[in-house]
Amino acid sequence: MFPTKADPVRGVVVKKEVAALREAGLDVGVIRKQPGWRGYLRQARAVLAHSRCADVVHAHYGTSGFVAALCCGRTPLVVTMHGSDIALGPRPRWSKYWIQYLLSVAGAARARRIIVQDDTMVYQLPRPQRGRVVVLGQAVGLPVIPPQPVERQGVLFLSSRHRVVKRFPLAEAAVGLIAGVRALDSLDRHEVSAIPDAMEVARVGLLTSEREGMPVAVKEALAAGLRVVAVDLPGLRSIADDVPEAITLTKHDPSAIAAGVASALQADPLTETERTRLHDVLRARGWVEPDRTYTLMDIYRRVVGDAEASPTTFHQGPDVLQSHHPEDEQA
Repeated sequence: MFPTKADPVRGVVVKKEVAALREAGLDVGVIRKQPGWRGYLRQARAVLAHSRCADVVHAHYGTSGFVAALCCGRTPLVVTMHGSDIALGPRPRWSKYWIQYLLSVAGAARARRIIVQDDTMVYQLPRPQRGRVVVLGQAVGLPVIPPQPVERQGVLFLSSRHRVVKRFPLAEAAVGLIAGVRALDSLDRHEVSAIPDAMEVARVGLLTSEREGMPVAVKEALAAGLRVVAVDLPGLRSIADDVPEAITLTKHDPSAIAAGVASALQADPLTETERTRLHDVLRARGWVEPDRTYTLMDIYRRVVGDAEASPTTFHQGPDVLQSHHPEDEQA
């Protein structure tokens, strides 16, 4: 998960995580994964070449975690699951996503810490792995709240149109049932740097993913004071209970989604007080910077301590992180 020219949105949260760690003083190298199965082979070669120089290998997304687990040797491994990589859960079924799930949990078996986005994801993992799980959702920035509600209009699809798992056609079908809505905007139509502004002026954010953890786009939408309508996903239920004024969950069908969006379009924009409360909720959940980066750095310190205390067991260790990672490497 890392942005490319062809797909500048996917993995932007990882890019921001890397930038925050570097700003905090760590030397972080990046090994990207190119599209397709051959990309995993190139990724594996790069991990083999560089992991021995690192204190920690941190893999984002379960299948890259599997590659890292095979290739990182004795270097401690941290794996972040993002949601769709393990969303199918442990029930067997014939699907490429079931293979993805198996590879993800196989790689996580080697990890000293497994980071997930929300509590619901913990129970998607095999029981022996749950003791090494840390719930640490991706962070977002909090913009300055204007004293008066901004003028908002339109519906913004909270992902790229081109990611199949996000089901843009379902969103289009739902919006097509609402009178007066001309078109459905989407995040991939905007430069990454312009996405916060797009969220500040949209009236409703829409998410129709087939499977998901705790979507970063939803956090960004809340930070921007955007009302969100989303299909019912386990990772969203808790935050929807906390901020029902901002998030509406619906069934996974066009008519139910359309009803939710139409209702949100008719509602007044969130007030300064309501937006302030949303920011307080995001802070309380540890979804803002720099708090999240400090927590992640502490995880690194602990896994290094674990490895130095014993290369074969998992337990808490002293704060001994040192950083001397390779320069960025494209694989």
